[in-house]
Amino acid sequence: MARRLLQLMIGAAVAFFAINQIVTETFRVFLISEEVAMLVTLIIYARIASRHSVPGAALIVAGTLITLIAAAFQNNHAIELSRLQLAGKGIGSSRPRRTYTE
Repeated sequence: MARRLLQLMIGAAVAFFAINQIVTETFRVFLISEEVAMLVTLIIYARIASRHSVPGAALIVAGTLITLIAAAFQNNHAIELSRLQLAGKGIGSSRPRRTYTE
């Protein structure tokens, strides 16, 4: 099984490199490859955790899930922030800032 996965990972690395050379939006390609890597990691460690063959595999699954959920929240926050900035209510607005004194 490890040899098949190694061949698959080498093929994915070569494909990632080729796509990076062809596509101009390389950061988007990087994000997609990272998402795929996280999902593959989640699937592999979920299978390992379900067999109880490696101690700590469930913790890796939990950590991967937390990372994916946090990334989704970050992405949604960034989208919402850019909407606010486009509407003129964001960081560069003329609304006065609150100052806190002790």
